[in-house]
Amino acid sequence: RENYLDRDIASIGVKSVKGEFLPKLSVEGGYERREQDPTTSFLLKESVSATFILTYPIFEGGLRRAELHEARSKLREEDLKLIGLKRDIEIEVKEAFNNLNEKQAVLEALKRRRSFAEEDYRMVFEQFKAGLATTVDVIDSDAELVSAESSLMNGRYELLLSVIELKYASGLLREEIVAK
Repeated sequence: RENYLDRDIASIGVKSVKGEFLPKLSVEGGYERREQDPTTSFLLKESVSATFILTYPIFEGGLRRAELHEARSKLREEDLKLIGLKRDIEIEVKEAFNNLNEKQAVLEALKRRRSFAEEDYRMVFEQFKAGLATTVDVIDSDAELVSAESSLMNGRYELLLSVIELKYASGLLREEIVAK
């Protein structure tokens, strides 16, 4: 919003400077009342006057043109700032979206890892019950399962952070907060 206001101000500045090229009309008025003792008939007791002045600049030494060029330059500068800001926002949204896709892919891999760890734990535990695996094998398998579940929880957390980052970059997070 702030950048749009700066652009609007620059646009108004250009219009204002363009107005300096137009002729100016001014009106001056006056009222005069005289109290005389003794009164005379040849002097007016009251008089009203109005003067209209039309001024058109013929030669200003290029000052107005320079002011117009400066105002247009400020307007172009604000337009370029707006374009740059839009580009930066677009890049930030794309990066957040790509980050979200990456986190989703990582989460899928972590789900498969946990699934494999669960299956491995079940198989090792069955082997342990049958006397084919040692306690160390069961502990290692359990540690791998705990590690896989911990990684999966961290992956879900990072995915949620990526969703928040994308909402922030696209401006939806602020709207959700304001709506609440």
